[in-house]
Amino acid sequence: MKKTSLLCIVLCISFMSATSSFAGDDTLLAKAGDIRITVADLNRVIGYYTPEQQDAFKAKPENKVMLLKKIVQEKILAADAKKLGIDKDPRIKEQIEILTNNQLASELLKKEIAEKIRVSDEEAGIYYELHKDGYKMPETVRVRHILVKAGKEAGEESRKAAREKSESLLKRIRSGEDFGKVAEESSDDIGSKAKGGALDFFSRGKMIKPFEDAAFSLKPGEVGDIVETKYGYHIIKCEGKKAAGLVPFEDEKKGIVERIAKETASNKIKEFIEKRMTEEKVTFFPERLLK
Repeated sequence: MKKTSLLCIVLCISFMSATSSFAGDDTLLAKAGDIRITVADLNRVIGYYTPEQQDAFKAKPENKVMLLKKIVQEKILAADAKKLGIDKDPRIKEQIEILTNNQLASELLKKEIAEKIRVSDEEAGIYYELHKDGYKMPETVRVRHILVKAGKEAGEESRKAAREKSESLLKRIRSGEDFGKVAEESSDDIGSKAKGGALDFFSRGKMIKPFEDAAFSLKPGEVGDIVETKYGYHIIKCEGKKAAGLVPFEDEKKGIVERIAKETASNKIKEFIEKRMTEEKVTFFPERLLK
């Protein structure tokens, strides 16, 4: 049987959001016999999930509906199981005890160790200084672009037509038309078309080379000549550049604090468990399992 790391469980629980909404909203969301589930009940359950999972509930309300249905279904089926005496089965009772022990042990380590850890700004700053190599930021550029498709499979006539269309679009832009509007109307790049051809900042090695070389050669505000790639013809406008350097400490501070806290918790939890095992004079006989 695969063994789940108690330490891993504790760390996951320890750094869950402590600001989840436990609002006392008694609006009824579901009922079945004696079962009543309110908004407050659902929020409380959501609060047990990781911050990332909580964000998913916020982003997609339908996930809350699915969870609500799951809670009600499990309550109904659990009640049925108790009526049949399944909860009295020694095998089931043992499994419940294992889950209970796991949760209690995790809560103990969270309250006695993880929740008591505090990381100062000074500690975070020292960590940043000692690990600066990990916070280096390469040169990046942000562009808008227009793609006129003409892949390898396109015939000579199709490529000629695509080239002529690209030249026409470039002429409109250089005559003063808004690049974003032309991109929305004419670009074949579905991913960026709706955003006026806008792409996020990217570093070297992230784009196809002819496109990348052209993008990094431009000055902010400059529109380059037509660039040909295996996808077709591109018109590129540089929107901005960021020089290579270090990511500012303030941008990384939150992540550094969390990293230090997790590492500290990991070490303290190991020490705590080893201490308790010693105090209880635990003796293992692994050789008896290897016969």
